[in-house]
Amino acid sequence: METWKDIPGFEGVYQASDRGRIRSLTRPRHPGRVLRQHVTANGYLHVQLSMGGKVMTKSVHRLVALTFLGEPPKGLPLVLHGDGVETNNRIENLRYGTQEQNLADRVTHGTSTRGECHNALLTAESVREIRAGRETGMTYRALAEKFSVSISAVSNVLNGRSWAWVDEKVG
Repeated sequence: METWKDIPGFEGVYQASDRGRIRSLTRPRHPGRVLRQHVTANGYLHVQLSMGGKVMTKSVHRLVALTFLGEPPKGLPLVLHGDGVETNNRIENLRYGTQEQNLADRVTHGTSTRGECHNALLTAESVREIRAGRETGMTYRALAEKFSVSISAVSNVLNGRSWAWVDEKVG
């Protein structure tokens, strides 16, 4: 059985269901209906809501979480998908969390963007070589030339702003 509840801030106008659907309620000149959801470029589902003459686009996962979980607790600003599927907005799949938890979930789900890809200038092995080269006294410029990357790319590797996960300790 699907459970519907008023969305906070849209009471009497829109509701969210525990299955991740959004509907408008019947009002003058507007029959109630389940709203069409659209996938955005980032893979999340959105709906358009109108109220007081304003049309706004809202994320379905945020509306469902707000409706069934309440306001996010302090320090937990994101809505996380337990299974890593951005279109699965069933309430049992959603929870509030931090960016760090979101990134850890992505690693668990295999959806993390970290790692090597076909257009990456560096590989995990070259990152290890850059670190080893710096330990032997090579300059940032020399390392950048050796690996055909910018000095800032070398700096990012050595300062942990990129490729920090290479050889990180797990557990």
